[in-house]
Amino acid sequence: MITGLSTIFLWVSSIDDALPWWRAFGIEPGDRFGTWQEMQTPGETTFALHEDPTQRTGVNAVIAFSVEDLAAELLRLSSVGISPNGPIANAGARSFATFTDPDGNRMQLSQLNP
Repeated sequence: MITGLSTIFLWVSSIDDALPWWRAFGIEPGDRFGTWQEMQTPGETTFALHEDPTQRTGVNAVIAFSVEDLAAELLRLSSVGISPNGPIANAGARSFATFTDPDGNRMQLSQLNP
């Protein structure tokens, strides 16, 4: 069961090049974990930049919904014919499973790691 909106992140070609624009926009960087740059915004939802130097077309943002038990939720979704795009990804603080909806939009289910 989804418990909230966890993360909104944007892919950027270079975090270092993107930060001046976001600072000028009024959003300061927070903690950085390799290719993942959290940005300081109010509220419960994390906004982050995710670095990928390859040229992207189409989707450049993903919404991640929080779940308490990712494995249980994957089992439930499987029972109704919905499967993730690949294996669970461990990003340190969170584990993610990525899905694509019928219109090609990507979303993730995200569980806080212990």
